Amino acid sequence: MRLQCLHLVCLLTILGITPALAAWELHEETTVKGTVSGTIKKGSVFKMQSGSVYEVTEITILVVVEIMPEALVLKDGDQFKLIIKGFSDPLICKQLVPPTPAKAASQADQKNSQPLEIPSSKDLPLDKLMPPAEQRRAGIQKLTPEEQERLRVFLVNFYLGGVEQGKRGKSAAASPAVSPSSTASTIESEVDGEFEGWEGETIVKLTNGQIWQQSEYHYHYHYAYRPKVLIYRSGTIYKMKVDGADQAVAVTQIK
Repeated sequence: MRLQCLHLVCLLTILGITPALAAWELHEETTVKGTVSGTIKKGSVFKMQSGSVYEVTEITILVVVEIMPEALVLKDGDQFKLIIKGFSDPLICKQLVPPTPAKAASQADQKNSQPLEIPSSKDLPLDKLMPPAEQRRAGIQKLTPEEQERLRVFLVNFYLGGVEQGKRGKSAAASPAVSPSSTASTIESEVDGEFEGWEGETIVKLTNGQIWQQSEYHYHYHYAYRPKVLIYRSGTIYKMKVDGADQAVAVTQIK
């Protein structure tokens, strides 16, 4: 127990957080999936590499841009605290989906895996990965050169993995998806808050309480606040069409 407490203090110190005496216990060490950008507030949803999903429950306003940041999750009863590297304040959350044991166990191995060989910024600049107009809308020009390079590397990794994700998407389309709680063949609702487009495994929380996750490879930036959503059955899968987005995307229901 003493060693565990010392380990926790060291982790908090590395992340730049001074631990306070409380009933919080270490729940998991993980990494946030994808890029965290824009305004983080009450209702924001985070999916972790471990498979867990958390929703911010307290009024919080943070403006951040972080690419797959490390996260420490503390637990006190039914309440969770996310300490995310690069965030000035911790986030008080509730857990929507618990960690997947197999994924959580494999994260240590993933940290030690060899990185992909990334083309240089000269060979593959950011402008080729994201059109300048989209960069302006996303506020990329506000980032430092180092942050822009981190974003470029993330996008290269994302596209290099596109073929494999596309294969997984086709595999998911060939098998029955998780059946939604509603028996209707179509579901109409709205996004509960901001929608910033599709990033590969985007999680969308709806105002009707349902939570859906992107299940096919597709990347498209589109910002909208509380856009209308239509979910409909297409063969054995479900697709979501967000008002203003370029196309319907295959999704599975996680809540």
